[in-house]
Amino acid sequence: MKARVLAYLGALPPRTLFIAVGGLVLLLLVESWFLLLRQPATEYLQIRSDRAALEAYLRAPQQLPAEISRAERDLAALNAKLAGAGSELAPDRVIVNLMDRLAELAGRHGAALHGVRPAGVKRVLMFDEMAFDIQAAGSYRSLLAWLEDVEKELGPLVVTQFTIKRGAPSSALGMELRLAAYRLADSSGGAK
Repeated sequence: MKARVLAYLGALPPRTLFIAVGGLVLLLLVESWFLLLRQPATEYLQIRSDRAALEAYLRAPQQLPAEISRAERDLAALNAKLAGAGSELAPDRVIVNLMDRLAELAGRHGAALHGVRPAGVKRVLMFDEMAFDIQAAGSYRSLLAWLEDVEKELGPLVVTQFTIKRGAPSSALGMELRLAAYRLADSSGGAK
């Protein structure tokens, strides 16, 4: 068998043999890059960029207080986003505010908001979960765009369940969903 393989390889034109060996070497190089070298190379480049940033701070220490204050502002903005816009509002005002914002966002995308009904408040770990049952209608694209905007603009709202049903003979879809808003629970016990 070994003699047949060697005879077959000897009968091949040198160009074909050269292309096959070159392809094999190229395949081994690509595999070694992906399996062995890519991660260490990426880590090395990240370390170099981190070192360059640290050296820049060492060369210009007067910029450090400005950078710290910028980081503090970013942290405060992230904490405000985590707490949710309007988290200091009373629950009744939260419902009205939520209805207004949902209707505005639905109108922006050609969807129609048919109702928002509070589904209760319950304690989840250190948060109060305020759930809302919402009914909306529109085309699939408008409902999807509406939900994307709701997630982006209305703070920490989470869709916990939803159903989509075809409406009347028209092409509109009906959507029923439950949105949950989370706020840090007050330490006095809050809702249970």
